[in-house]
Amino acid sequence: MNRSFSLILLSVAAVALIADLPAHAKFEKSSSVGDQTIHVERDLSGRIILSAASCDILESQVTGLSDWSTKLGDNHSAGAACTCEEGNEGNEKCQVDVTKVVPDVVRKLQGFLPEYTGPNCWNAALVIGKIVPELRYSDPSEMTFWLDSPLCRELPADEKSKAGDIVAVRDKDGVEQHAYIYVTEQIAFSKNGAENTAPYTLESPWNVLFRYDVREGCRKVLGDVDPRCPNYTNFYDCEPLDDFMSGLKTAPTQKFQETSSEVSDVEMQLSNLALHGDHKKYLFFSTKQNPSALKAALTNRIAVLRMISEEEVKKPHTADEEFLWKSLTVRLDSTAQQIKDIE
Repeated sequence: MNRSFSLILLSVAAVALIADLPAHAKFEKSSSVGDQTIHVERDLSGRIILSAASCDILESQVTGLSDWSTKLGDNHSAGAACTCEEGNEGNEKCQVDVTKVVPDVVRKLQGFLPEYTGPNCWNAALVIGKIVPELRYSDPSEMTFWLDSPLCRELPADEKSKAGDIVAVRDKDGVEQHAYIYVTEQIAFSKNGAENTAPYTLESPWNVLFRYDVREGCRKVLGDVDPRCPNYTNFYDCEPLDDFMSGLKTAPTQKFQETSSEVSDVEMQLSNLALHGDHKKYLFFSTKQNPSALKAALTNRIAVLRMISEEEVKKPHTADEEFLWKSLTVRLDSTAQQIKDIE
């Protein structure tokens, strides 16, 4: 594998800009599944702490979080010590610090609010699954494209869900409504909406399903959909894009590598603007350039790259090459929408 191709893979895997997220703010959220309530807290030091009525409840969450990190290939601790103390009403309160157990991206994103509207649920699931490299808006058609791609396998109804599976919420016509990451039966990771008031957060999957009107009996449907279900879920096991690309028998062409690198660069700069609203961090523009000029420059680059990828899709290619060029097209469509969401 040549050096430029390796750099493309590293760019996809790194999610570079997430490392520049600002200092942590205190964030708390409680979630209930049946008679089990799990409280998630991110304190000012950045620690992520789970609390519940017993260590038994928490230990199963630690296992799920660890399995998720393992699937993503992140360095993490396989376990964490659970401690308990008597609460104000005589009830036992137990807690565990999972900061070193959760995937790297969750450690950075938990409780985070973007500067602008745009970064949404579909993109969060794709970034966390290491399918796309940057936090931004993702069009529902982009989500459908990736879930129907060679990277993802839809789980049959009788296959047990695993930590890290992507859950697609769709209406009865198959239109994408939401997506989140399954961790355990008690914990999911979701960004509920594209608004800049919607945080990235660990929470109860039942809270997410209630929000998006997924009812009992409308989950893990494969094949026909019960017409009584306004929305339903499908579960997907997806591999990171760099894993898929490293397994290709023939490396992509030099033209694809160069175009892909350009697309990743545009996404990185646009993500930085959407997350931080700080144009001074860009690599290829003067720090004196205002955001309006930067938006115009990025819009022009997106248009040029979109034209290149569209023309390549029309040419004869192997199935893998056609898929890769189409993937650039759908990514560029989403970035064009993200530009519009930035004032």
